[in-house]
Amino acid sequence: MNVGATSETDYGLYFQWGDTQGYTASQVGSSEGKKAFSWADYKWTEDGGSTMTKYNASDGKTVLDLEDDAVAANWGGSWKMPTEAQFQELLNTANCTNEWTTVNGVNGRLFTSVTNGNTLFIPAAGDASYGSM
Repeated sequence: MNVGATSETDYGLYFQWGDTQGYTASQVGSSEGKKAFSWADYKWTEDGGSTMTKYNASDGKTVLDLEDDAVAANWGGSWKMPTEAQFQELLNTANCTNEWTTVNGVNGRLFTSVTNGNTLFIPAAGDASYGSM
């Protein structure tokens, strides 16, 4: 389930890449005191969002360091944010079937392993950027 969720159909929290603090939907917005999810309020930028200080072309990082991984910070153990390659493996139809469905009244994507039949439901929680969801 999503970080901050209490069940597989709960949306959980919203995170910016490389930030371990999550925000509820009600904490996201463009008004004062809300998280805007913009370049200007991104943890790894300076100069109002014009200069990336980490996860940029200079360091070449495309996988989160553990100290910047929201999953590792919130769940501990060996949990971590999936990599792009792991997402591609999930989307590969040789590994999993997937379909849009509704579980307990929540729309989302259901992935089913072709190897063992295990399932993963990802609720369609949307995204947050520039103060809107």
